[in-house]
This record gives sequence, structure tokens and C-alpha cells, in this order.
Amino acid sequence: GQPLHTFYGMTETTGSVTFTEPDASLDDCIETIGKPDPHYNVRIADPTTCTVCPIGETGEIQVKSPGILKEYLNDPAATKASFTADGFFKTGDLAYQREDGSYVLNGRIKEMFKSGGYNVCPREVEAAIEQLNNIAITCVVPVPDATYFEVGYAYLVPSNSNNIDPEDLKSELR
Repeated sequence: GQPLHTFYGMTETTGSVTFTEPDASLDDCIETIGKPDPHYNVRIADPTTCTVCPIGETGEIQVKSPGILKEYLNDPAATKASFTADGFFKTGDLAYQREDGSYVLNGRIKEMFKSGGYNVCPREVEAAIEQLNNIAITCVVPVPDATYFEVGYAYLVPSNSNNIDPEDLKSELR
């Protein structure tokens, strides 16, 4: 009987930096991590250049606030690597902003891998596979490949007790 809310934060941010509104739809609670808390300066930025990404483009969630961690104890190298030149904490989480201002979480930088020169976000591939018939959940992991440097291997769980036919799966994925 209680309303459902979605929050996003981490230990380093000492609280939730995004949240869904009290009147958010069930779809918004399921599909997004909400909108930035006004007490935090939150942006989605290119992880390399730290330039703010346009709406709809995936980038890293970066946070700035007097309340976030100051440093990692006895680890100045980790502290330096975790902050941008302009003082934003780099979360390592990938997301994009929708037109309505809500953020959609869609991966982690450390989970991203290069395959044949392309950046591959396993969560995006997993979401596509999970839309197929008879797939309940999947996990995509990078494995070494002589031609493409890395390729994704997908581990699948069927949505019912039936086995997954590899040929049907290949056909659907095409």
C-alpha cells in the first residue's frame, strides 16, 4: 500500500543524488533513477573530456556537493583519479538524461569494453536480449578475442522451463 520510489546514490555521495517524485508513475520508478536532488550539482558528462552530454546521450554521472567525500583515506592516487579538474566526483556509472529531466542508468564505465573499436556497454546488450521471447534475464561479460580484442558472451536464463534454441535466438538477435 505504500508508494514506490527509486533513489540513486553511493557511499561516496553520502546520500541519494537522484530520486523519483512522490507522484512518479510505476514506469518512471522502474525505468529511471529519477531527477537530481537540488542539494547536489549532478551532471552527465563525457568521462574523458568532462564536457556535459546533450539530453539523450550516455555519459558518466558526476556529482559535486559539500556533502560528498573529501578523499579516500591514505590513498591520494585514488582520490585524484576520482575527481574531475573542476571538482566533480566521478561515479563510474553511465546514464543519459531524458527530455523530462529523469536519468536512466545504463551501465558502468568499468563494465564497458572495446570490441573491434566500438565501446560496448553490457547492460545495453542485456536489455536488448531480455526483450526477446523466452528470456528472463541475461548477463553479458567481455572475453578476449584475437580479432576484435574483446567480444561479449551472454549467459541467459529462460523465462520458463523450456530450453532456449540457439538457432531461434540467433535469428531473433539478427
